[in-house]
Amino acid sequence: MSCAFDQKIENGKIQISSPGDNKFLDEALVKCDQGYVPSQEMVKCEGSGKWQPATCTKEKLQSDCKEVLDKAPEAKNGQYEIELWKSGKMLTVNCDMETEGGGWTIFHRRIDGSLDFYRNFTEYENGFGNINGELWLGLKYIQELAEQGSTEIRLDMAKNDSTTGHETCSDFKLTEGTNYTLNIGSCIRFRVSVNGFAYNNQMPFSTYDRDLDTGLS
Repeated sequence: MSCAFDQKIENGKIQISSPGDNKFLDEALVKCDQGYVPSQEMVKCEGSGKWQPATCTKEKLQSDCKEVLDKAPEAKNGQYEIELWKSGKMLTVNCDMETEGGGWTIFHRRIDGSLDFYRNFTEYENGFGNINGELWLGLKYIQELAEQGSTEIRLDMAKNDSTTGHETCSDFKLTEGTNYTLNIGSCIRFRVSVNGFAYNNQMPFSTYDRDLDTGLS
């Protein structure tokens, strides 16, 4: 009993890898359409005259810029499409692939004051701005990005006189739920004179229409 020479499967096909009669125990490649990955690379012809079962499933994208860099160490600064690890939400994000080894997912960027950041809570939860300019990614997305594993957060600042500074903190998380309480570990600061992350540690996220830090002076 022979198996089909080229058998179509959903989002791919089973393709003969070497000449033969496609008989019992002959092997074939599982070739998937672009954007799909095979359940197994090779299948054998069974005695029933059918190839072993194989499927092609949609390829999962990287879940953040660190994973992009891990898979492609030559990756440059720029925009990449990611798939959030829990919700499966697809996002286009800016990635910094150079600073301190790279792999930073940029979720907050202010450049020239062209975007109004005096926004309500719903806007801060869902995100606003332009991927090519000033932006806020959205609390619910930042929360999901940070909770998938050990995460660092970095704040870069520049003054009008071109003086720059930064602060990097370990173990960054926004606690589960809609208060988005900031949690960080130890921080390293360089030329940062304003209140940094530590000043707001253990505080929920507040906006003008949802003030949750009234006890902070």
